[in-house]
Amino acid sequence: MSAVCEQIRREMGELFSCTEGEGQVRIRTPFLLPDGDVIDLYLQRADDVVTLSDLGETLRWLRMQTISQKRTGRQQALVQDVCQTHGVELFRGMLMLRIGPGESLAQAVIRLAEASVRVADLWFTFRSRMSQTVADEVEELLQERHVPYQRGERLPGRSGRAWTIDFHTRAPGRSSLVCVLATGSRGCRALGDGPRRRDLVRPQSPARRARGVAFRFALR
Repeated sequence: MSAVCEQIRREMGELFSCTEGEGQVRIRTPFLLPDGDVIDLYLQRADDVVTLSDLGETLRWLRMQTISQKRTGRQQALVQDVCQTHGVELFRGMLMLRIGPGESLAQAVIRLAEASVRVADLWFTFRSRMSQTVADEVEELLQERHVPYQRGERLPGRSGRAWTIDFHTRAPGRSSLVCVLATGSRGCRALGDGPRRRDLVRPQSPARRARGVAFRFALR
């Protein structure tokens, strides 16, 4: 492995450092996560297969930025897009590259580090307002249950003022308005002006209970 460290120093310069460990080499890159943490990559050799991975640190960091226990379908699709763009494998939560004979180690390190940065930057796609995050989860739930709905519809309240309703769901013989409220949110002031409050749809999990609730109004 000392030859690998020498190759890294020779081809990649002083911005990259190398530390040998038991069965692997840690490569410290100049690339940073959004919070300033340094991105480390790990080179391992098994028989004739050389792999370079982040050991799952990128997705672990991303998961810690939200109280949700899993990524939404949209977020998962974005991660897959980044992996396809950079030619990186997603294996058991790890971003990984297999380095074949004659392939450049320096290019592999740069490519994987850039993929790690791009995946971590998905944190900025998480909605800054908690209510919007819950609304995305509610929309995903409606899609899974095949409930017809319209999002962001503007409807007049009792005073005649138009309000934006998060979801207008429709079913045979019944139509409902769904308004998502985050803790501390000042949104959905239509509650006092809009249709009479009927049912409280409680969050499905402790994470949702911490972030917000969704109110459903039965339309007469």
